[in-house]
Amino acid sequence: MSRLHPFVCLFAFALCGSATASAHAAETATRTFATAGENPFVVPAGVTSLQVTLVGGNGGAGSGGAAGGLPASASATLAVSAGETLYAEVAGDGGAATVPDSAIGGSGGGDSGGEVFTLFGTAASGGGGGGASDIRTCSTAAAACQSLASRLVVAGGGGGGGGTGAVKSTPVAGGAGGAAEFPGSNGSSDGSDAVGGAGGEATHSAGGAAGTGGETTAGSLGIGGQAGDSSFVGGAGGGGGGGIYGGGGGGSGAGHIVGGTEGFGSGGGGGGGGSSGVPAGASGVSAFALLATAHNAEPAVTISWTMPPPASVTGTPTAITGTSATLTGRVNPDGSQLSDCRFTISPAPPLGGSIPCAQQVGAGEAPVAVSAAPTGLQPNTTYTVTLTAASAQGTSSGSPLSFTTPPPSTSQSSSAGLTLTALKLSVNRFRRGRHAASIASAHRARKRTAASTTISFLLSQAATAQLSFESPRVGMVVGRSCTRPTKAHRKGRHCTRYMSVVGGVTLAAHAGADKISFDGVLDRGRRLAPGAYRLSLRASSGAARASAPQHPTLTLLP
Repeated sequence: MSRLHPFVCLFAFALCGSATASAHAAETATRTFATAGENPFVVPAGVTSLQVTLVGGNGGAGSGGAAGGLPASASATLAVSAGETLYAEVAGDGGAATVPDSAIGGSGGGDSGGEVFTLFGTAASGGGGGGASDIRTCSTAAAACQSLASRLVVAGGGGGGGGTGAVKSTPVAGGAGGAAEFPGSNGSSDGSDAVGGAGGEATHSAGGAAGTGGETTAGSLGIGGQAGDSSFVGGAGGGGGGGIYGGGGGGSGAGHIVGGTEGFGSGGGGGGGGSSGVPAGASGVSAFALLATAHNAEPAVTISWTMPPPASVTGTPTAITGTSATLTGRVNPDGSQLSDCRFTISPAPPLGGSIPCAQQVGAGEAPVAVSAAPTGLQPNTTYTVTLTAASAQGTSSGSPLSFTTPPPSTSQSSSAGLTLTALKLSVNRFRRGRHAASIASAHRARKRTAASTTISFLLSQAATAQLSFESPRVGMVVGRSCTRPTKAHRKGRHCTRYMSVVGGVTLAAHAGADKISFDGVLDRGRRLAPGAYRLSLRASSGAARASAPQHPTLTLLP
């Protein structure tokens, strides 16, 4: 975090006030899982709500071309806790059948297509049902976890397409698989044999009914129904799709053989689609909606969330002395780049009550320790400090904490711990300018005009420096004093006495070498009149006081 030098803060206070986050719209982060199977997701810090979109698995085509059913697409809002682990279960597509092998069901509850055990003509197997995609609170790897009971939201899969039957070696189409939430289609007839019955659609509370033909089963909790197998020339059925409850398995088409050379058979039924939604007992789910599914949609789970503002925690100040302290705290950027990090302290020290953090903080997701070191505090004073951080997502402040500086030591003299030496001027004669005095540390370069002098000195610690000026006057020596001339002493020995000038210059100075560019202008816009002057410099830090032993003279030209 960049710092503003105290000189800039002194003469451009507006730059040093408490910064606020820029007025940008909050950003949204997104993570998409597209690999079939379980994918853990840890809720980021500061996040309490997730937007999720799920696409289930496509039903596989039956051998001969009967299409599998489309999956469901769904969205919902989940109430979550930071650090909580959820599990995105991405569905698998049901496999497309080949002759004579059946297709495997997709992961996530899709059942496999029916098989053909005796191939005659072009009779063929059914396509696999597509699995369901879901988000769970428990991993399937945990033996004690009832994963189906831990589902929060589900997008069902499509049913598999039925296999073809045959009439004198001519294909008879199988039924198409049902889209999620829909039943499959019956197979086509050969004109004499029963067709494979369609698997029924699942509901939120029951599996889809089994299609007629073969040893089919209804869908069950999370799993599609078993498809009917074929032993003759009828087509096998398509597998049921997965879901909250699975779709029913498609039945196989019936058939017969005439004279051992000619086969007659009907097409297999398509599997039913699985159901979608919020399972009974799931909590923290709202705004569930079914979405239109594109024909080329692939199974996926997408999780989105609004990036949170940074989190700030004000720490306990350390290294407290009568005039200084180290302010501490922790900032978690929560994934966004910080635009500001600072401590506010009240009552405000001489250099201002808003102090930037000393550390650069990146856009990470872990807490980072930050600190600042105000100086010029007053002994025996209670201060309140607050850490504030900001990003484009917003601003956050930690809880205010208070600390009290210790009183000055009774053994401390008026100048204990504070020394002021090496007071001198770069030139003693210069013309009056238009600008107030300025201060910068010795290592910091600064423009100087010809109409000025540079006042330099050394301080043992940071302190408030006060410049004062005295103009010379003619005096008379009376005893050991130089006094104002009077008639009684007008013939005495002359001397030079000094009279204080109203006004001066007060600035915050650093420990070490300090330089002041001075052109004759005092605080509040007062100006020294042209003439000769003697300079005095005093410094104070809490109860400590010090005066420079040097008193250089200067001449201000008109």
